[in-house]
Amino acid sequence: MVARLLAFLQLDGRQFDEEWGQGWGVMDDSLRFVEDGLHRIGKNIAGAFAEMIDVKFRFDPSTRYIER
Repeated sequence: MVARLLAFLQLDGRQFDEEWGQGWGVMDDSLRFVEDGLHRIGKNIAGAFAEMIDVKFRFDPSTRYIER
């Protein structure tokens, strides 16, 4: 969840570089890998956790903070 929120450190007009976006993707994929592993060993909470992340934390490297 924290990894997904890191995108909010970007300010409107001052986005991080492409390398940062790729690193963010690696962290997000790693979380998904752990969740899949937990699901494979019968931990049902992993699926619910993954769904919550996908619904409530729908951020990606293009997300940025915009003050309104």
